[in-house]
Amino acid sequence: SVSVTQVTVRFPPSPVTPIVALSAPAVIGSCDSLRLDVSGSTGSCGRKWSNFSITVTSSTGNTTAIQSFLSNRYKPNPPTPIPNYLFEKGASYNFVASMCNFLGKCSQSSAKVLVLTSIIPSVSIIGPYLRTLVRTASISLSSNAYIMAFDGSLVTSGIRYSWSVYSNGEQRLEYVSRSKDASKFLLPSYTLQTQTLYEVKLSVSQAGSTKSSTTSCQIYIASSNIVAVVDGGLMRTMHPLDTLIIDGSNSYDEDIQRATGTNAGLTFEWSCYQTDPDFLPNCGITVVGDVYSAASIKLFASGTSVDTTSQIVLTIYDSGKSRSAQ
Repeated sequence: SVSVTQVTVRFPPSPVTPIVALSAPAVIGSCDSLRLDVSGSTGSCGRKWSNFSITVTSSTGNTTAIQSFLSNRYKPNPPTPIPNYLFEKGASYNFVASMCNFLGKCSQSSAKVLVLTSIIPSVSIIGPYLRTLVRTASISLSSNAYIMAFDGSLVTSGIRYSWSVYSNGEQRLEYVSRSKDASKFLLPSYTLQTQTLYEVKLSVSQAGSTKSSTTSCQIYIASSNIVAVVDGGLMRTMHPLDTLIIDGSNSYDEDIQRATGTNAGLTFEWSCYQTDPDFLPNCGITVVGDVYSAASIKLFASGTSVDTTSQIVLTIYDSGKSRSAQ
């Protein structure tokens, strides 16, 4: 006999929404072609994008030829350069990239590009404009910079790079890139502060020239987890008149390097209740000194504790009591 099982595959109740990252230089020179890069986009769910398009608008220049190029000749990977002769000098263009995954969820991202009347370096930071990271991650940014020669060739030599970091509108001079490659920006983990929005700017210029181009991206450092750790395992056995120390001092905050317990600014809160043979809101064993806020507690098993089971719960908080863990 043959057994047949019918399986119905449905869309998830909360489909993944794409995050579209359209990377483009804010300014290009009169001889520059334009590369619109969407390689930093996420949310395709491992498949090809079901729908992808880029549209262009401008209040100062004609967009008919550019839109025709984007609709018929542009390929995203690698991005097809938009020829410089399609742009009007001095005009500003707004590009909008739209992407949909196979689950039917769509998103957009936009970029504005100004075409100058002179030749300048073209620069962009690869990836999305806004990135959310945690302190445990290193900061690594890559750039794409070149100068378009009159014959249409790309010149990448002789370009000077200058990276800078800002927060709350002020430059943070203490944050200096550790990368040996000037076109890349690198900071070690635990350098930037949590719950802070940073702007990383990159300026490029050609050696011997005062003309430069600048681009930027934003980095938000989100809070990580705090982790409660109880040494010695989760199950303990005591005999009558025994004492036992339950130690949570190795609990840690992922945002704080090489520190645990109170040294990491953590506070502790212990609770205890009996679960067997009967549930009781009070502990079946004695917490010596009634100390429930230390990193470790000492337990004493009296004669009345025989054949009882108690649950000890440790809750830890960060220094601002905005995060907790058990």
